[in-house]
Amino acid sequence: MFFYCTSKINNYYKVGIAESISRIKKRLTTYRSTHPETTIKLFSELGDPYNIEWSFKNKFSDFRVGKSECYKVKFNIIYKHFLKYQHKSNLLHQHWNYNELFLSEYYFNKQVPDHEYALSERQQREHMFDGFIPVAYFSRSNEQVKKDKFKYKIIYLDINKIDLREYKLKYKKHLKEKWYGQQRGFANSELQKFYKENFKLKKIVKGENESYAQQPISEIIFKNFEKKYKNLVKKYQSNKDGVRYYEQSSQKSITGVKSFKFINKIEGKFSESYDDGVILSGIKKLLIKKSNHPLNYLPILYNILCSTSHRAPKEIRGSLDKLETELIGLIQKFKDNELDKELNQQKGKNVINFLKNVSKHKKNERTKS
Repeated sequence: MFFYCTSKINNYYKVGIAESISRIKKRLTTYRSTHPETTIKLFSELGDPYNIEWSFKNKFSDFRVGKSECYKVKFNIIYKHFLKYQHKSNLLHQHWNYNELFLSEYYFNKQVPDHEYALSERQQREHMFDGFIPVAYFSRSNEQVKKDKFKYKIIYLDINKIDLREYKLKYKKHLKEKWYGQQRGFANSELQKFYKENFKLKKIVKGENESYAQQPISEIIFKNFEKKYKNLVKKYQSNKDGVRYYEQSSQKSITGVKSFKFINKIEGKFSESYDDGVILSGIKKLLIKKSNHPLNYLPILYNILCSTSHRAPKEIRGSLDKLETELIGLIQKFKDNELDKELNQQKGKNVINFLKNVSKHKKNERTKS
């Protein structure tokens, strides 16, 4: 099972779980029917797929959009929560490509990932996603141990003896020189050589299929990272007996405190906001919609300026004050013009009604005589 998180839609992110990367791609296609620019910002195989959605519902309940799986929380908060939940299952942010294990660059550069994936057919086929680094590879031996059981030879990165940043740069250089733009056969052959040159540790696993080889090596890689880079694998505490489900560290609400001041501080710090482009696009559409008359258009400009000018840099506040005064003058001017028009129209109606009444009176006088 995979966990995924979309790119920002308005001021929220949508999270979910799916059976495979292909299924995530199908979900993405659905999201794009209403928000064409949507991409996938985070995906990973899951250690515990059964409670992670509830952990979001419980921990970020005050940031949830209705009853959806959308949350108005900054991405770095979402990512760190996912990591601590994932590490609780003794697994890293990772994915397997059949017999290759890829880890997130987070473990190599200590930065929250900033990649976006359209999940193209080529990416799904090759599993070469930006932001992931290979750390293990296995091959199946033709030697049959028992009925339906085979030997799997695993080679993997020696986490304790290499510089992770240097290894990442070395891998990137290899892709640039011997993968991108190369014939498939040559590229695959050169990648196998790269693995043999850099994966110095070996292990033999016996099992019925590939999953028997994947699980042990995933656990070994996690333990090696936890031993050497403990700060990178922070995790929620294991569930304790007697602790209610909603009080577990992975489920407890981040706003479940008694101080309203502290709650407001948390919401201000964690809440995601609209992008500048989205805000400007919304204002543009509103102003265009109201451009049919100055008295529809000008008050919107005044309200925007009036509600934000007090936070503007001190050097320009005087100019903004003058602009506010000018806008007030323009609004009043057009109000006076509208009032004059209304009065003139009313006067015209009164004259017309007076003439109609005079004509009607004369007609009645003629009828009587």
